[in-house]
Amino acid sequence: MLRYMSASAIDRGVRHEPLQSSIGSAMTNEITFALAIVTYGERAGLAKRVIESASTLDEVIEIVVIDNASVNPFRVEQPDISNSPQVTVIRHEENLGSAGGYNKAIRYFREYGQADYLILVDDDLLVTSNTIEGLQKIISTYSDDEDPTFVIPRTDRPSQTAIFAGMSSPNIRRNAFHDFHALYTLRSIVSARRKVSIPATFVDIDHAPYGGMVISKAVSRSAELPDVRFFVYCDDYDYTMKIRKSGSRVLLVDVTPLLSIDKSWNHERRRAPAAFYPAAPDVRVYYSTRNRVAFEMRYTVTNWPLYIINLLLFLLIGTIVAAVDVGISHDFIRRLRLISRAIRDGLTGRLGVYAPARGFVS
Repeated sequence: MLRYMSASAIDRGVRHEPLQSSIGSAMTNEITFALAIVTYGERAGLAKRVIESASTLDEVIEIVVIDNASVNPFRVEQPDISNSPQVTVIRHEENLGSAGGYNKAIRYFREYGQADYLILVDDDLLVTSNTIEGLQKIISTYSDDEDPTFVIPRTDRPSQTAIFAGMSSPNIRRNAFHDFHALYTLRSIVSARRKVSIPATFVDIDHAPYGGMVISKAVSRSAELPDVRFFVYCDDYDYTMKIRKSGSRVLLVDVTPLLSIDKSWNHERRRAPAAFYPAAPDVRVYYSTRNRVAFEMRYTVTNWPLYIINLLLFLLIGTIVAAVDVGISHDFIRRLRLISRAIRDGLTGRLGVYAPARGFVS
């Protein structure tokens, strides 16, 4: 079944009769999933591939697509597959970012969803049958009273699988700036620490991206919704902290990763963070920097002088390395000013949508 809903209907709490799932009685004792996809711009082709792939999975009984003001209103054909999931498309007339998109998807699930769990995915992440099978096995080992939130690893996030190999920290270091902490860096230089693998099917973590997050109906209702003022970047980390605050553990699970079918803007390996290079998009640099600072101020800063030292060292090293790579130009100076503005706004907690030519618009 296929239906289109207006975003305002969800905002007003308009009741809709839930669509009856076409899944047969053989599935009644199985754990079922809904899939939430947020898409925007000209990425409809990617999102449709995700829908087509998920529609072949019996355990996925519903799919909700949040159309964040795509160039052309999102349209999808109901998959011509026996027992195909119901597909609901909700359109925003303006791009509300990942924060607004997943906020709406989670609200839809807790009000209308029929599945046991909601899997949040980016519009370029494919869910495989092996992933679902492994996820079901892990979920079945927990009681309803425990009700943790699960995080599926992704092929575009090697740091997640590195956690199980003992090569990456599962938690954000206190007082680090953008994962940079002078004391830990110095310690790694003077003493080679042996990496110890973690023989486990899950690891407790304190931050996760939306893509791969698996939440129950109870958690969707108990945890505070994503903060739309973040717009994009770190709103997912903020939401993870809210889930933990609600009493649900957040577990990175060792199952087949979600398959990424697109490349991120900062996928290229550089000697300095991508934000320091003028070729990186201004809007992404601004929001990723500002929001990370705002997030750290909310949750991880316990020693203000140490945090500022880490911040200044990060800026100094990044500026020097990037300047050596690309040279000092007008565009390079302009980029440093943008980073400075983003840090200042993050430190003061000034969130919302920002357009350099107009300032804050919400």
